[in-house]
Amino acid sequence: MEQGNDAASPTFAYMLFACTWSEEFEAELADWYSGDMIEAFMEAEDQHDPWSFGWEGFMARIAPVQLTDGWDVHPYLIETFARMRVEPAYRLGYLDETDNVVFFARAPGGFESPNIGAAPIGLAADVARFHEVLEATIDLASSQGSGLLFVGESGWAYDMDVPMAARGTLERAGFRFATRHA
Repeated sequence: MEQGNDAASPTFAYMLFACTWSEEFEAELADWYSGDMIEAFMEAEDQHDPWSFGWEGFMARIAPVQLTDGWDVHPYLIETFARMRVEPAYRLGYLDETDNVVFFARAPGGFESPNIGAAPIGLAADVARFHEVLEATIDLASSQGSGLLFVGESGWAYDMDVPMAARGTLERAGFRFATRHA
């Protein structure tokens, strides 16, 4: 697991979705840069509209955009799924980053969050939150018979949380989490 919490490690933003893949959705997704997608979802969440793009026909989620303090979660996600014999069916990277958008055609069965006792100092809360969101998203994907979509990118401010006034809207929309980090 990578170390975070220093000036050289910018905040990492990510989203996890239970997702049904289709050529139509792939074409829609191809028109978006991952950073623009994250920013648009953040703005929509802040404005009390978690599904402003009409993508709820392709996906479901249980958390708003999540933030970590310098920990890029995507290598860990891909490694964890690989150990469970679930490989990405779709990968897309931008510029010098890789795997900004990753789709797994199925959720891994029997996923349990690993012991986080060895998390780097300062990251334990982010690692625990990632595991909570991942486990809940896997449960959602499994219940829907769908895959799992990850979108992530570095370069955000860790203190960018969902406004208090918007949290009730997210909860009423079925979100299990209404904040951006633990």
